Parts: sequence; structure tokens; C-alpha cells
Amino acid sequence: MKFTGYVLFLVMVTNCNAQKSLDYKEIRYEASTRGTKIELKVTDSELIYKVNQETTEIQLTPKARKEIAALLSKIEVQKIETFVPPSENRFSDKALHATLTILIDGKKYASQTFDHGNPPKELESLVKTLFKMLEIH
Repeated sequence: MKFTGYVLFLVMVTNCNAQKSLDYKEIRYEASTRGTKIELKVTDSELIYKVNQETTEIQLTPKARKEIAALLSKIEVQKIETFVPPSENRFSDKALHATLTILIDGKKYASQTFDHGNPPKELESLVKTLFKMLEIH
């Protein structure tokens, strides 16, 4: 009887954690330098990509939403501001200054500034997947 109770408890906790990973409201990637501005915004239903004044909108499939949520669940968003950028080319204008902001449950979590195309390793899979989704369309 105790074993069944433990199993039920584990299933409920696991299910709640999996559910929480789907609760992101918005993911925003922004990169800029003199004369160039890139914005990538992900909501529950679409991905909006804007370079300067040109905008591309892509409707997210259920599979894409699941993939984003799965990658997001692997990131400790509460620690995102402590993730260390692997390079510093943005300081000499060799790379655009980029940030990643995640809005979950009404709280905003923002990364440190990092080089566009070279995010901290903890964010790399998510950022690369988002840009890969743009290439597919």
C-alpha cells in the first residue's frame, strides 16, 4: 500500500513539473549593434523574426511547441543571469550584443549580454533550435 502511495506521489510531482515547462508566455531574443537590430519573439502559437524593418511570422506546430518546452525545461531560468558568455567579441563590435529573455508565470528572466551566435552553453540548444526553425520555413 505504501509503495502505491509513493508511486502516485512521484507521478503527480513529475506531471506537475512537466506541465510547468509548458507555461512560458514568451521567449525573446534580441541582438543589436550599430545599424542592425534582430528580434526573435516566441509565443505559444508563433515565432516572429524581425531584422531591422523586415518581419517574418511563422505559426508553430504542436511538435515545435513541444520541442521548445522540452529545451526550456532543461534550463534553470532562475539562474539565467549567471550564465557566463563564452566570448567577448561584442565589446569590439565584432559581434552583435545579444540577450535572451524568458517570461514564465509573470516573471521575467534575462540573460547577461552575449555575442550573437555564441550564447552561453546553457542556452545554446534553445537558441540554435529557434534559429533552425526559421531556416526550415
